[in-house]
Amino acid sequence: HIYGRAPARVCAHLAVCKRFASCLLRAESVELRVASANGADVTAASLQRFSAGVSLTAKCCHGVLTPVLAALEEGWSALTSLDLSDNSMGDEGASALSRALLRNTNLTALSLGENALSPCGAASVAAALPSFPRLAKLSLAGNRILAPGATGLAKAISASSLPLTSLSFSGGSIGPAGAAEVGAALIPKPGAHPTLTKLDLSACELRAAGVQALVPALQAHPNLRVLSLSRNEMEFGGATALAGALGTCLEELNLNFNDLGPSGAAALAPCLHLAQGLTQLKLFGNCLGSAGAKELLPVVRASTSLTSLYLSLNNIDGRIKSEMSGTVRPRLKTFHI
Repeated sequence: HIYGRAPARVCAHLAVCKRFASCLLRAESVELRVASANGADVTAASLQRFSAGVSLTAKCCHGVLTPVLAALEEGWSALTSLDLSDNSMGDEGASALSRALLRNTNLTALSLGENALSPCGAASVAAALPSFPRLAKLSLAGNRILAPGATGLAKAISASSLPLTSLSFSGGSIGPAGAAEVGAALIPKPGAHPTLTKLDLSACELRAAGVQALVPALQAHPNLRVLSLSRNEMEFGGATALAGALGTCLEELNLNFNDLGPSGAAALAPCLHLAQGLTQLKLFGNCLGSAGAKELLPVVRASTSLTSLYLSLNNIDGRIKSEMSGTVRPRLKTFHI
């Protein structure tokens, strides 16, 4: 955590004590976190001091992209993880970064969220993905990549057979067409093992058709633990489709603001009952009403793993609220109703 704690002259040159510097440079891996106020203090030379195993996180760091690009363009290939979220790099910056990263074949995690990328920026990232055969985590959250951007990324993921464990295109507005491409890309090829444990496609305008398109992929990854599909207007049709796809290993489910209604709650209840490791259930703003809450009550009563339950903004009457509160509140860490 050098850049966030050291004075500017140390940030620029890593002029730390010889013993500490020696330990850092011999390390098999090192985590560098740049505080938002220190982006301008980073230099290409300081990054190049580390020759392998670098995990670099520089979120919302004005000026940090320039030295990172300079180091990469000079041949620096030590990165195993890179998070440059919220740096306003735009399509041009994404294109330059994607080209510069090609030598970093050991990259396992890449996060470029909230960077104002369009489908063009997504295409630049997609073109680089085959160079990262070990990539396990990919996030372009908060970038409006739309269906064309999602399609290009999905084809690159599929062609490269990336061993993804975590994927986020949340806020990407990829729609049903983009969801279909992503879903197809996530289905493991014959002989390959399912690896996905986290999927976030919140605020992607999926609707029921998009959720239906994801069903084969969800079924192909029985070890999926975290699924976020909030703000997708899935309604009852999406809930019905999803009910047949949720695995028993699910630990966190976020379906906030999807207008599921009482029928949607009824459709989901049986599969939620089978997810015996479920710890977090988010159903804010789903028009559940008291009837929907009644459908969920047996599930939350029977669960021994649930620690967080979010049911606010569902027009549940006071009697049902009291009944549910008396049943589950004593054993939950977080409870909103």
